[in-house]
Amino acid sequence: MDQWEVHPQVNEGETRTLLLMRHGPTQWNLEHRYNSRTDISLVLGESPNLAMHASVIKKFDVKRIISSPAKRAVETANFVREVQEFLPNRCNVWPELHEVDFGNFEGNTKIELKKSDLAPQYENWMNSDKTAAIPPSGESWDSVLSRINATFQRVQSLDENLILVSHGYFIRCLVSFAVGVRPSKGVRMISTENYGLFRLKFSAGSKPKLASPLIV
Repeated sequence: MDQWEVHPQVNEGETRTLLLMRHGPTQWNLEHRYNSRTDISLVLGESPNLAMHASVIKKFDVKRIISSPAKRAVETANFVREVQEFLPNRCNVWPELHEVDFGNFEGNTKIELKKSDLAPQYENWMNSDKTAAIPPSGESWDSVLSRINATFQRVQSLDENLILVSHGYFIRCLVSFAVGVRPSKGVRMISTENYGLFRLKFSAGSKPKLASPLIV
C-alpha cells in the first residue's frame, strides 16, 4: 500500500494548496503523553496565537476547513474559522483524519513506557521502520497508509484550496508520503509543534507534493 492510488473519477486540473495544521495544545501534549483516541479538549484558557497564521492562510485563498473528529482538532478548526472570516460558518469533519492509534501506549510518556512492562514492545515500535511492529492493540502502518490515500483522494475530489486540522503523527505521515518517505520512517524524521503548518500542493490525478518546509 505504499503506492499512490489515483482517483479514477478526477481529471487533471490546476494546482491547489493544501495546508496541514496540527491542533492546539492539550494537557497531555504539555506532559508529553501519547494521545490518540482519548478525546480531550484544548488546555483551559489556552487560545491559539493565530495572528501569525492569518496572513499565511489568507494569501492562499482557502475555501474550506476540515477537521479530525477529535475535540482538540475541532476546537482548533473553530478558532481558525473565527479568525478567518472568509471561511464557512462550520468546519467539515473527516473520520480518517484521526490520530495514529497508539494502543496500550496511550496516556504514557516515553520515559514511563521505557520503564514499564511495555518497554520491549515500545522499543520495537520506535524502530518500526525496520520491524513493522505496531503498538499492542494499536494501529498498523498499513491502516495508516489506507487513511492517507483516502484523505488525499477526498482532497482531490474537492479541487479547491483547503486546510486540514489533524494530529502530530498523522500530519507527519501525510507529509512523509508526499515526499516519498515511508510514514513509519518519516514520523521519526519530521516534527511539528501545536498549531504548526505544512503546505502541500496538488492537482487532480497527481500525488500531493510538499510546496514548502514547515512554514509557521
